[in-house]
Amino acid sequence: MGNTKEVSGCCQKLPADEYRRYLQEQIRLKWKLQKLQTFRRLFRTHSSIRDLTMAKKIAEHLDGLELFKDFTFQDLERLSRYLMYMVAAKGDVIFNEGDPGSYMLILIDGRMEISKSGDGGFHLLSYEGKGRVVGEMSLLDHERRSATCVAACDCELLALNPEGLDRMTNENPALAFKVMTAMARLLSRRLRRTSGMLADFLGS
Repeated sequence: MGNTKEVSGCCQKLPADEYRRYLQEQIRLKWKLQKLQTFRRLFRTHSSIRDLTMAKKIAEHLDGLELFKDFTFQDLERLSRYLMYMVAAKGDVIFNEGDPGSYMLILIDGRMEISKSGDGGFHLLSYEGKGRVVGEMSLLDHERRSATCVAACDCELLALNPEGLDRMTNENPALAFKVMTAMARLLSRRLRRTSGMLADFLGS
């Protein structure tokens, strides 16, 4: 019959509308699998990140960053035990605009490209280099990503996710308070800068 399709590997024939739904479901599952594979490939947690040697190495990367200017080196060593190590190859999409967000990233080596969709496609917003922090809002409110982030070259990053933040809060509340205070200051600075840019734009 012209209105039925045979599903591969199955003798049962489906009406055309059910067949279309079947294909859409297969495409959706394939897309989810690709996203999961990308996530697993990007988030390769360093097994020894909680070792003292690795903790010191991570602390050295964090030392001197604006976000952690009020942290002692010992604070940074403790903080490193709640972070995940992430590697992204050139061209890897670290996250897409609209993706569910839950973790904050700290770029410790490499460069990232931030872009946003608009009329005519994607528009480049900025290139972000070593020391840049992205996704801090998503860590706090779990809202969807507001832009797309792509590795412009091979990158090394550190990620703080809700599980790490919760564990830090339970095990080291003073450190967690310090991290949250630093993030609040970072967000305040960015809001002031954005407000200033908006005022300049409206006044021009």
